[in-house]
Amino acid sequence: MKHGLVVGGTGMLAKTTIWLADNGYHVSVLARNQRKTDKLLEQSRHREQLTPVLVDYNNHEVWKQRLRENFERNGNPRLVVAWIHSDAEKARKIIIQEVSKTSIPFDLYIILGSSSNREVVRQNTAVPEHCTLHIVQLGFVVENNGSRWLTHDDIAGGVIEAIKHEKIEHIVGALEPWNLRP
Repeated sequence: MKHGLVVGGTGMLAKTTIWLADNGYHVSVLARNQRKTDKLLEQSRHREQLTPVLVDYNNHEVWKQRLRENFERNGNPRLVVAWIHSDAEKARKIIIQEVSKTSIPFDLYIILGSSSNREVVRQNTAVPEHCTLHIVQLGFVVENNGSRWLTHDDIAGGVIEAIKHEKIEHIVGALEPWNLRP
């Protein structure tokens, strides 16, 4: 069974996590909140295919340790979906280092907020040859003479679309016109 790793998979990416389990992945879900993790497990028809890992990615040593333990138990992931806030770039680097310790090819989907610069992130994200970097940027929805932020369903649907179609770059919603940003 393919192993997928989802960072932040209990909130806006919960439906992505469940979709991966429904599509044959064993999914390790790295999260900080026990209540949200329990809710995710209740929602899944494939609980046995989900491994929750409670950890805060800002605690770098524990983060590394939990990743290593998870990979020993479930194998190296072939797919990584990472929603990591821009102020925690070191956590992203640690994931890449840990997953890259073997030569098993993997896809890394980095989820970015609307004000992030995709090109800067791409240039500053060093990946090995056996990693394909995908960037999914979250925008907003323009509707009814106004705009709104994306819902969790919008976000999960956009990430799932990017994975299904192996998109190297994918924008969920709109990023322009910037002055209509909510």
